[in-house]
Amino acid sequence: MVNEELALSPTSLLSLETAKSCVTISTESSISIYDIYTNQRRLLILILLSLAGIVLPFSDTVYLPALAEIEHDLHASTVLVDYTISAYLISAGLAGFLWGPLSDRFGRKIILLVTFILFLAFTIVCALARTIAVLLVFRSLQGAVICASFVVGQSAVVDIYPPEKIGFAMGLFLVPLLVGPIIGPFIGGILSSVFGWRSTFIALGIMTIIATLMIFFFVPETHPHLVFQRLSRKLQKNSDDKNTKAALNVRETDIIMKPRFIPPWRSLIFLFDMTLIPHIALCNSNFSILFLLFTVMSNR
Repeated sequence: MVNEELALSPTSLLSLETAKSCVTISTESSISIYDIYTNQRRLLILILLSLAGIVLPFSDTVYLPALAEIEHDLHASTVLVDYTISAYLISAGLAGFLWGPLSDRFGRKIILLVTFILFLAFTIVCALARTIAVLLVFRSLQGAVICASFVVGQSAVVDIYPPEKIGFAMGLFLVPLLVGPIIGPFIGGILSSVFGWRSTFIALGIMTIIATLMIFFFVPETHPHLVFQRLSRKLQKNSDDKNTKAALNVRETDIIMKPRFIPPWRSLIFLFDMTLIPHIALCNSNFSILFLLFTVMSNR
């Protein structure tokens, strides 16, 4: 968004070395990549990403009150119907390793839009499913793509907030992750009792459309390198000397390097970090108990 971006003076211009996409920083005045958006604009982006992220936990629990109806309608066993919950969570957990590196390579916004559109398509198939096999497969696919809303959303938040404000930003971003599983069964119970179990997926589809439109129209690309390139092109376009390449003099040169794909398994190293293991174990225990209770309490 042009209006929200920081206005830059001619002193912010410097020479740009194109070799290997490296930026030469001069001694002139520089700006921070975190100053590109105003505080109000950053908060708006954070809230929109947070609201879009509620689709992930909401999708897992919205149809729990209708499990008995699904079992009867699709002539499936209790075990197979319960597998649709496990399949969703397992695929969401595993696919998250892929979407993060992909967003590092291609950008945050495009990955969010692609995954939300795919999720909408899979949700429609779930709503029209006539067999438990179809529902099981496409619930797995749902989890595999919608986890990007959480993984990539976090990356976008880190892109726009400086390190000293990440705690506040992440605290707000993670609220829907805790609220979604709670409101899901409540809304799903009303819908399934009045309109049937398929209405829960219809409601989920409507929510997905709204989230997709919010991201498309109001959430900009936040990847530091892509933002840097966009603003550099604007400076070049507005430069008086068209033969001089211009770019922003940005202090955080380490985070505006050319995007590249990092192997997903590289992040597994954090599982062996002794400072993180207690926190990982605590979070895993809490969420395991939470979703176990949801499943047990919904047993027919």
